[in-house]
Amino acid sequence: CLLRTRSRSGLWSTRPPREKKSSAASPLETELAQTIHQLEVNEVSALAGLQFVKAFEVPVNDATSAVVLVVPRKQHKSWLRLHTKVTNEIEKKTGKQAFIIADRKVMKKPASSKIHRPRARTLAAVHESLLQDIVFPDDVAGKRTRVAVNGKRLVKVFLNAKSKQDTEPRLESLRAIYKKFTGKEAVFAFPNFHC
Repeated sequence: CLLRTRSRSGLWSTRPPREKKSSAASPLETELAQTIHQLEVNEVSALAGLQFVKAFEVPVNDATSAVVLVVPRKQHKSWLRLHTKVTNEIEKKTGKQAFIIADRKVMKKPASSKIHRPRARTLAAVHESLLQDIVFPDDVAGKRTRVAVNGKRLVKVFLNAKSKQDTEPRLESLRAIYKKFTGKEAVFAFPNFHC
């Protein structure tokens, strides 16, 4: 099978179709797919049309790691409705903390002013959305960026103190996942000011 395509010069050329790069599912992805399927069959029928893009482990420290489930951006709101059930089931099966994030892409800055880049595809917007995804059951109460004299940046993220008991064991995992996806150092804490 060959495709006829138009080249930049306006001429038609015939070339073989590009193969999609698809790799075999990892053992973790297979295990999570089976877990989600069992949950769909037994309890939650709303999982029927939902998919995930990939899943992997992020090392938190020497002894532990966290499971990150990456879902399509368009299905992310549907996944959030079922967040607690799915993450609790994954945590039971794997024995590791589970997080669900959307698959967002950063679009580079266009060379021409005629090309429009959506605000949601900028680096800052993608990192901000990732932060919201990681801390999902909670809310971000505040965020500060501290710049040291040597130019090193540290992001301080203050979480809502209402769910401190649920979130406190996950703080180290939050830091590791944010560092893995953004490359930025972050400290997650609860505000100690009283309003």
